Amino acid sequence: MIRDTAATDRLLAPPSRTRRRLLIASVMAAATLAMIAAVARWASAEHSVDGSRVRIAEVTRGTLVRDATVNGRVVAAISPTLYAAAAGTLTLQIHAGDSVEEGQLLARIDSPELDNELKREQSTLEQLQSEVARQRILAQKARLLAQRDADEADVARTGAARDLQSTQRGFDLGAGSA
Repeated sequence: MIRDTAATDRLLAPPSRTRRRLLIASVMAAATLAMIAAVARWASAEHSVDGSRVRIAEVTRGTLVRDATVNGRVVAAISPTLYAAAAGTLTLQIHAGDSVEEGQLLARIDSPELDNELKREQSTLEQLQSEVARQRILAQKARLLAQRDADEADVARTGAARDLQSTQRGFDLGAGSA
């Protein structure tokens, strides 16, 4: 059987009123100081931006790569502008101030959209080429079968012509039944 815990309980004296007031005052002072610090930090902030719009990346030294949406021609000027038909990553092949020749590659645009379209079209080309090869094989097979049938018919015709000659010779010599 479980014994009663009443023997271990003892009555505590309530805290004095001055001690309680001191505790409440110190908690209120700490809360006020924390609120003042938060308001001061908020007031000194210049701008806030939504976290989903911020991209964070490691900074490294290397070639500068810029994204560009352009339409396919270069306008020569002090500050040349490049236009291309598709969006992508632009990698400059020359530097500002370099002399260039007609037809020289100035920049390369890497476009995932165009790369995917190229791969899709290459796949379609391979499918069509395999279909053409299959149709060529079927046409070759049909031609060989037709040639075989023609050869068999020619052999049968030659055999029938020989039988006719043999029968005709026998008939001419009077060996045939009338």
